[in-house]
Amino acid sequence: MNSAILLAAGQSSRMGSLKALLPWGGRTLLEKQLDELVQSTIDEVVVVLGFQADLLKPLILEATRDFATKLTIKIRINRHYEAGKTSSIRLGMKHLAKASDNVLIIGVDQPVRAVTINTLLSSRAELAIPVYQGRKGHPPLFASSLYKKLEAITEETEGLRAVIRHHPGCQLIEVGQPQILLNLNEQSQYEQAIARQLDGY
Repeated sequence: MNSAILLAAGQSSRMGSLKALLPWGGRTLLEKQLDELVQSTIDEVVVVLGFQADLLKPLILEATRDFATKLTIKIRINRHYEAGKTSSIRLGMKHLAKASDNVLIIGVDQPVRAVTINTLLSSRAELAIPVYQGRKGHPPLFASSLYKKLEAITEETEGLRAVIRHHPGCQLIEVGQPQILLNLNEQSQYEQAIARQLDGY
């Protein structure tokens, strides 16, 4: 079973507005991420909300109501989202199906295309990172053999970075999508991405 954790719990303080609701490809960023996941070979998605969860939850339910038979969508609320991204990852890990073979960890501010997701999944790697023109990007793919490490990450131990850095067999997977390099933390980064038409796919 192919799983994904979609992280959308943060306050978007550097952006100045909720990143999940930013316009992207004719939809909101959150809706577009869900669209791409639906079009991929992902079987289940755990969406972790936190800040303004009551605003985002109805949007998710509406965006995915026609795809209930294609994949499983689980919405979980991180009451401790201010503790950082690792708290959301740990929560998401708790709610993966027991049959999960691998998991993609995707930030709502890191747009990803279905073709990228499928390329990573087809690698069958224990740990895979997408690369565009020699530069590493998002999202990372972890096999179930690494789940215990993911369940134990903290902000103090550098979270996912430490898991990736200390894994000897990380595979770098070349993809043709520049979107993997995006990290929309600030308004200027978002405006540059729109100017480059990276939301058009």
